Amino acid sequence: MRLGKKEEDKKRPLLVKLDSGVTKFRILRNSAKLKDADVRYQGIGLEHDYTPIQKEDRRKLLAKAREMTLEDQSGNYVYRIRGPPGNLKIKKISKIQ
Repeated sequence: MRLGKKEEDKKRPLLVKLDSGVTKFRILRNSAKLKDADVRYQGIGLEHDYTPIQKEDRRKLLAKAREMTLEDQSGNYVYRIRGPPGNLKIKKISKIQ
Protein backbone atom coordinates (compact mmCIF):
# COMPACT_ATOMS: atom_id res chain seq x y z
CA MET A 1 0.00 0.00 0.00
CA ARG A 2 1.34 3.46 -0.87
CA LEU A 3 1.39 6.02 1.93
CA GLY A 4 0.69 9.74 1.66
CA LYS A 5 -1.07 11.84 -0.91
CA LYS A 6 -0.25 11.29 -4.57
CA GLU A 7 1.54 14.29 -6.04
CA GLU A 8 3.43 14.89 -9.25
CA ASP A 9 7.19 14.19 -8.98
CA LYS A 10 6.94 13.03 -5.36
CA LYS A 11 8.04 9.60 -4.21
CA ARG A 12 5.76 7.99 -1.66
CA PRO A 13 6.68 5.27 0.84
CA LEU A 14 5.37 1.79 0.34
CA LEU A 15 3.99 -0.15 3.29
CA VAL A 16 4.62 -3.89 2.96
CA LYS A 17 2.92 -6.35 5.30
CA LEU A 18 4.60 -9.71 5.77
CA ASP A 19 3.19 -12.88 7.26
CA SER A 20 6.21 -13.58 9.44
CA GLY A 21 8.60 -11.61 11.63
CA VAL A 22 11.39 -13.94 10.50
CA THR A 23 10.85 -12.91 6.88
CA LYS A 24 10.85 -9.25 7.88
CA PHE A 25 14.16 -9.55 9.73
CA ARG A 26 15.76 -11.45 6.84
CA ILE A 27 14.75 -8.70 4.44
CA LEU A 28 15.95 -5.92 6.74
CA ARG A 29 19.22 -7.70 7.51
CA ASN A 30 19.97 -7.96 3.77
CA SER A 31 18.81 -4.43 2.93
CA ALA A 32 22.38 -3.10 3.18
CA LYS A 33 23.15 -5.06 0.02
CA LEU A 34 20.97 -2.60 -1.94
CA LYS A 35 23.85 -0.08 -1.80
CA ASP A 36 25.94 -2.39 -3.96
CA ALA A 37 23.09 -3.39 -6.25
CA ASP A 38 22.09 -2.02 -9.63
CA VAL A 39 21.80 1.79 -9.87
CA ARG A 40 18.01 1.68 -9.95
CA TYR A 41 17.90 0.16 -6.44
CA GLN A 42 20.39 2.50 -4.74
CA GLY A 43 17.76 5.06 -3.67
CA ILE A 44 15.71 2.48 -1.78
CA GLY A 45 15.71 2.49 2.01
CA LEU A 46 14.04 -0.01 4.31
CA GLU A 47 13.15 0.45 7.95
CA HIS A 48 10.89 -0.83 10.69
CA ASP A 49 7.39 0.55 11.00
CA TYR A 50 7.27 1.63 14.65
CA THR A 51 4.09 2.24 16.64
CA PRO A 52 3.76 5.67 18.31
CA ILE A 53 4.75 4.16 21.68
CA GLN A 54 7.80 2.46 20.14
CA LYS A 55 8.78 5.74 18.47
CA GLU A 56 8.66 7.57 21.80
CA ASP A 57 10.66 4.84 23.55
CA ARG A 58 13.19 4.93 20.71
CA ARG A 59 13.55 8.74 21.00
CA LYS A 60 14.19 8.45 24.74
CA LEU A 61 16.79 5.70 24.27
CA LEU A 62 18.48 7.65 21.49
CA ALA A 63 18.76 10.75 23.69
CA LYS A 64 20.17 8.62 26.53
CA ALA A 65 22.71 6.99 24.17
CA ARG A 66 23.85 10.39 22.90
CA GLU A 67 24.22 11.61 26.48
CA MET A 68 26.26 8.53 27.42
CA THR A 69 28.54 9.08 24.39
CA LEU A 70 29.18 12.68 25.43
CA GLU A 71 29.88 11.63 29.03
CA ASP A 72 32.37 8.94 28.01
CA GLN A 73 35.68 10.22 29.38
CA SER A 74 37.95 8.02 27.27
CA GLY A 75 36.44 9.04 23.94
CA ASN A 76 37.00 5.48 22.68
CA TYR A 77 33.35 4.43 22.72
CA VAL A 78 30.02 5.45 21.25
CA TYR A 79 26.64 4.28 22.48
CA ARG A 80 24.02 3.17 19.98
CA ILE A 81 20.57 1.62 20.21
CA ARG A 82 20.29 -1.88 18.81
CA GLY A 83 17.73 -4.66 18.68
CA PRO A 84 14.30 -5.36 17.25
CA PRO A 85 11.38 -2.96 17.82
CA GLY A 86 9.98 -3.41 21.29
CA ASN A 87 13.30 -4.76 22.61
CA LEU A 88 15.79 -1.97 21.91
CA LYS A 89 18.87 -1.70 24.10
CA ILE A 90 21.81 0.67 24.37
CA LYS A 91 25.08 -0.95 23.28
CA LYS A 92 28.62 0.29 23.95
CA ILE A 93 30.61 0.19 20.70
CA SER A 94 34.35 0.75 20.39
CA LYS A 95 35.47 3.51 18.01
CA ILE A 96 38.83 1.78 17.59
CA GLN A 97 38.57 -0.89 14.92
